[in-house]
Amino acid sequence: SVTCIALSLAAVATAQTVKTQINFAQPVAGVAANPATNLIYLVQPSFGGTSDTLTVVNGRTDQIVQNIPVPVGAYLPAVNLLTNKIYIASCNTFAATPSCFVTVVDGWRNQVKKQIAITTNEGNGLLGIAVDPLHNRVYVANATDSVIDIIDGHSDTVTGTLAVTAGTTPTGLSVNPFINRLYAPLGDNEVEIFNTKTKTSLSTTIVGSADSFATVNVVTGNVYVTDAATGPSTIAVLTPSGTVTTTVPVGDTPYGLDVDPLTNRIYVASTALNVVTAVDGKTNTAIGSVSSVPANFIAVNFLTSKVYVSGGTSLTVLTE
Repeated sequence: SVTCIALSLAAVATAQTVKTQINFAQPVAGVAANPATNLIYLVQPSFGGTSDTLTVVNGRTDQIVQNIPVPVGAYLPAVNLLTNKIYIASCNTFAATPSCFVTVVDGWRNQVKKQIAITTNEGNGLLGIAVDPLHNRVYVANATDSVIDIIDGHSDTVTGTLAVTAGTTPTGLSVNPFINRLYAPLGDNEVEIFNTKTKTSLSTTIVGSADSFATVNVVTGNVYVTDAATGPSTIAVLTPSGTVTTTVPVGDTPYGLDVDPLTNRIYVASTALNVVTAVDGKTNTAIGSVSSVPANFIAVNFLTSKVYVSGGTSLTVLTE
């Protein structure tokens, strides 16, 4: 049962340590984990080459098992663990006519299945992507058009949009499928909360100054948002309805983050310091950190108690 797993993981949880580091020739981008298959997906941009790369890492051995060519412009991946599809927010700004799209990869066959057109307008691009596996939907933070695009995972087509607060920039989205809520940091001091069932905006929470990424603990319902302000900064802790309960000091310029719902720990990437900070979700306090880890994005595999950190030219594997 989930309870037994949580208790066993909590019993063996120790201070975070670096297990291994995989190095690459060029800078890497986003990372995502599929706990169901124990595979990790890392984006390697080519910066204008003929194709980008989606690197597949075996979570048991923490070694690369395959490199999948994907269209140029890949940035952030997200995984539907029920359908085993990987969705990559992509913008090809190197083409004569820039375009943004979502690349769909079949995780069973390890090949590109489709490109879903999002926008051909020039702007800030696609800055976030989140999957609702229960309802088989994908939400894309379209910062160019200041909307959140909705993709139906059955047909892999755009079926609608959510309008964000005028003049804002939606970024690192997170969804709680059990209560039909989508949390959208808007790049400033706002986080907008949507009802994904009715496709309506419910409220806007004021916190921080450069809200960038959100993550949800689907067990507790709490939401965590990074304030990517330069200098010592914080993550905000929100209730499911969006009320701010507290803020937790973390390292300089926190950006990507992820949560282990079983151990109730949140892991935060502080990009300016190359530090990963662990936060206890029960006490809302920082309980440890790991230094000298290039850190932009984070993905947690809650079934193996491993934390995957992408940044610089490496993917670092931490044990919880």
